[in-house]
Amino acid sequence: MVVRNVERKGNDTVVTTEFEDGGQWRVGEKMLVSSRGLFVLERGGSTFDPPVCLLKLPHKPGAQWETVTKFGDSEIRFKHKALRPELVRVAAGRFEALPVVEHMQFVDSDAKLWPNTHWYAPGVGRVKQTNEGGLRYLMESFTPPER
Repeated sequence: MVVRNVERKGNDTVVTTEFEDGGQWRVGEKMLVSSRGLFVLERGGSTFDPPVCLLKLPHKPGAQWETVTKFGDSEIRFKHKALRPELVRVAAGRFEALPVVEHMQFVDSDAKLWPNTHWYAPGVGRVKQTNEGGLRYLMESFTPPER
């Protein structure tokens, strides 16, 4: 996944990512970064209404929050819990990261999905993601923006 666009909107920043799939670049996520936290606005070209808070700021271990959102034709409930900061080592480097456990469930279904744990490094973004189903995202490289 790579950052393709960064746009200032008042005091907030909207970041658009893309990923390579079979030799073609596809829209990944559109995120809003603000003093209140990190919010996902879109994923794969579909919009979250309302946006989902992935990381609440300031980060307080033990804090919990919930969002019920429309995504396409589905209504989804996200539950998040902030954990204690920890050192994360990935190919991109070592980061003091803020872990958040995410539970997601379709509102009209009893099916439970695997919880995801995301690690966010301040000034960098998501550096690691895992779940019990075997999903692993590890940041491979990071180039700080030019100032």
